[in-house]
Amino acid sequence: MYRALIPPLCCLTESVTLRGFLVLSVALNALLPLFVFLFMRRRQKQNLWRSDRESRIELLQNINMGNDAVGEETKA
Repeated sequence: MYRALIPPLCCLTESVTLRGFLVLSVALNALLPLFVFLFMRRRQKQNLWRSDRESRIELLQNINMGNDAVGEETKA
């Protein structure tokens, strides 16, 4: 009687694998965009996008001018 209620072992492992895959898939689809949103929001609040761009432009200008002292204003 109890044997009829227990599915075969192959179906049980397949069910667990599919369930685990489903849980992982849902977690990634929900959490990954949340982490990206929070990361972008934090960088925008700290205004790092602009400073990164400005530092790259300053570095390129110093290289083009032949100036070896890169970022003297930031060291002071």
